[in-house]
Amino acid sequence: MKFKGTAALFIVLVVLGAFVYFTEYRGKEERQKQQESKKKAVQVEQKDITEISLIFPDRTLSGVKKGEKQWQITSPAGLEADSDEWTSLQRTLLALIVQKALPRTRRISLLSV
Repeated sequence: MKFKGTAALFIVLVVLGAFVYFTEYRGKEERQKQQESKKKAVQVEQKDITEISLIFPDRTLSGVKKGEKQWQITSPAGLEADSDEWTSLQRTLLALIVQKALPRTRRISLLSV
């Protein structure tokens, strides 16, 4: 019996299956994480945020992280910080995603006007 043709088809099938496995299934989580990180407005970790300043036209509020979950308001002085709210603000900043970005050529034309 001649199995050369069948063996060649089997090898092609194995190579094709390996290609699909390595390109589609393996590394899929990593690709999804990369796509999610591209959508984020800020590219930092929660542990790296140690100070948050909210600047308004008439005043500025600044909070500094003291310890793991404790926050202290530094500006204006003398106010008590609600650590849960400042931590919530920190998480909200990290969760911001870009909904729509202008094309690069459009940005240039807007800046030159």
